[in-house]
Formats: sequence, structure tokens, C-alpha cells
Amino acid sequence: MKRAIGNEELSIEQRVQDVLYLHAYVAGVIEERRTDRGDNIISHIWNERDAGTVEMTDFEHVSVIPGLLLTSNVTTTNLLSMGLRRAKSCSG
Repeated sequence: MKRAIGNEELSIEQRVQDVLYLHAYVAGVIEERRTDRGDNIISHIWNERDAGTVEMTDFEHVSVIPGLLLTSNVTTTNLLSMGLRRAKSCSG
């Protein structure tokens, strides 16, 4: 079974490789933020883990980030869409 993204069809093997690549990339960023903290969600999670406020394994830390990225994208998209719809309905 293949799924199309845009004009490209991806095999199951390619999709698995893409997920593994994303997992490795996120794991690398999380590891960087272990010592180089900033004002970002990954650093905030590290701060809470270090304080003992949140109990989370490294695997859980890596697993939660893609979901947060996707949900924040959906939330922003929906907010912009509703704002534009409201502006259009008020203008005429």
C-alpha cells in the first residue's frame, strides 16, 4: 500500500524510515537541550524533570514532542481560519 503526499507516493518502508529519522532528530534536539536550555517546550520539560515535578523517561520525552508540534499546528491553523471567517462575516 502506498500513500501519496503531494505528487510523491511513499512506500511503507519509506514512511518507516521517515518516522525513524524524525525520532532520531527529536532525540538529538532533546539531548542538546539537556545542557543548553532556553525558552522552549523541550527545555521546560527538562526543567520539570530535573525538579522532580514530572516523571518521564527519555523515550516518553522523545515521543511527546511530535504530538505537541502537530497539535500546535492544528490549533494555530484553526485559530487563523476562525479569525478570517469572523473578519469576513463582519465586513459584509
